Amino acid sequence: MAASKKETGAQESVQAPGNGLAGMPDLQAVFTEYGQAMHRVGQLEREIELLRSQLEAQSAVPSDLDEQIAQRDRVIAERDTTILSLGSRVSIFEAQLRRTEDKLKQAAEGNYIRHRKKRLRPWWKKLGRRQS
Repeated sequence: MAASKKETGAQESVQAPGNGLAGMPDLQAVFTEYGQAMHRVGQLEREIELLRSQLEAQSAVPSDLDEQIAQRDRVIAERDTTILSLGSRVSIFEAQLRRTEDKLKQAAEGNYIRHRKKRLRPWWKKLGRRQS
């Protein structure tokens, strides 16, 4: 029964109320529905344009983000190489410090003798010394 009421309601709005022409649509109602439909289509088109512009703006943002990420990766790689080189320097300095500490301990105990390079005399001075 509910279906028959809907059908008859739809037919009543379509029929001309005072024309006496059965089955002919009421032109005023058709034009009203057409106007409402066109208005709704316009709203939907504006929404589509708005969504397209938002989508374009969002698609442009990741390229900027990708560029920033690539730049940060380059900076991180440079810092990593710097850290590695500094790490090797630190290990060298640690070894030198240990050797120096060991030498100082031995010197404090009296067990370390500082080795100095001997000064080499020129050959003519050596000759003069041998002859005398």
